[in-house]
Amino acid sequence: MKSLDLGCGENKVPNSIGLDNVQLPGVDVEHDLLDFPYPFENKSIDKIYLRNAKWYSKYNAKRLSSNMTSTSSGLLIDVVYSNLRDLIVSNALTAGQKLVDRDLAELLGVSRTPIREALGCLAMTGLVEKRARRGYYVSQFSVDEVKDLYEYRKMLEIHSVKLAAQNAQSSHLEEFDRILSELNKLPPGLSRHAKAVGLDIQIHELISRASGNASLHKAMQNVLHKVMCFISVEIAGQDSLVAAHQQHQSLLHLIKERDAKRAVELIRMHVDTAKETLVSVLQTRDQVWSDVLAVAPSKTRDSNQEVPKLNNDIHQGETL
Repeated sequence: MKSLDLGCGENKVPNSIGLDNVQLPGVDVEHDLLDFPYPFENKSIDKIYLRNAKWYSKYNAKRLSSNMTSTSSGLLIDVVYSNLRDLIVSNALTAGQKLVDRDLAELLGVSRTPIREALGCLAMTGLVEKRARRGYYVSQFSVDEVKDLYEYRKMLEIHSVKLAAQNAQSSHLEEFDRILSELNKLPPGLSRHAKAVGLDIQIHELISRASGNASLHKAMQNVLHKVMCFISVEIAGQDSLVAAHQQHQSLLHLIKERDAKRAVELIRMHVDTAKETLVSVLQTRDQVWSDVLAVAPSKTRDSNQEVPKLNNDIHQGETL
């Protein structure tokens, strides 16, 4: 069985082919992850790992499927899971939206079976919720839930940054530079936003890894998994995207300089600003819903009725 580890970095899955944008120890093939086709014959790959390629484009499942063998359709679940997660992160699938497996299968060019499996996995992460006899929906979070989550995130981020400033190795610093370089090269438009979200997550994940504390790193990964869909809102506008990028550059510079005190101050401000932005958006959403329900016919307010989905103005994507 031939397996491919995309975006493997230095931690390639044993006995797999490591493919990444840059040449690092463990990388067997240096190739742009967004440049198709990949340098493999069609139907030559049995399994694809996407542990580190969290930012993957929403169209890549369809493209990757040509590289996979006919006996590995069940192994497409990892690819489909990553792509559906990316659709949620980029806000192409908005909070509260119903997820129809037939439409998702058509979009990604796969059968409905891996779609259903991936939706089940997403439900376990909290990004998707399953409603009895009604199917899957993109999760909606209350203001209080977001406040609690971001306070916990801030606590972990502060500790991660403090330890990273003390313990970061040269390999971590090189990876910081690579991610910042990728951010600088992103083209304008929708694709820039989706990729920026993924790179944003990579930066925070890398900082926790550079802390040298495995338990802290695992806890941070779990939190980042939950806030992925929120980061899209944090950096929705161009100004916010630029500001976040500048803060990341400053933060990584301070870690390189081993300036733990100033790095902690910056990450505290970074997370607090993100929380305030997100809470403002959610409060506006709740007010809009309140106004809608106040004037809606009584049958619309019936709990058994489908509430019409509101398209927010944060970031418009494809509607399935």
